[in-house]
Amino acid sequence: MQDFEEISIATRDGLSLYYRRDSGAAWREHHGARAEGFVPSDWTHVAKACFRKDADGRIVADHDPGTARPFREIPRLSDWWDGLRALENIPVLALGGANSDIVDAATFDEMTRVKPDLMRAIVPGRANGPFLDEPKSLAALGPFLILF
Repeated sequence: MQDFEEISIATRDGLSLYYRRDSGAAWREHHGARAEGFVPSDWTHVAKACFRKDADGRIVADHDPGTARPFREIPRLSDWWDGLRALENIPVLALGGANSDIVDAATFDEMTRVKPDLMRAIVPGRANGPFLDEPKSLAALGPFLILF
């Protein structure tokens, strides 16, 4: 099982790709081997979902710049687990890729131990964040969203 300090570093390194000027190529290089079965049209889908043209016609990451802030200020391990415990009566879905280099299977198991009602789905052939429009993701999202 990974500890959250390791996860924090991997996440921070992975997120830094989105802030680089060549982030599209960097994303493909970083995640390509873990995105099994991807063809050029899949990478085009990723690019359109993650990037946009700015007012000057440059391709830039399409995200909230504030998303990186928490990863620069990652709390210690106990804070993460305490945070998960604090969600005792709140539905939580952990959706991950089987080929993730951030959260491994043992960590997902520990998350379930800490929060027994945790809903989880692991999408085969995907890296850290599977696409929400994939059948395995949709199969997990439906029952989760009904809870609200």
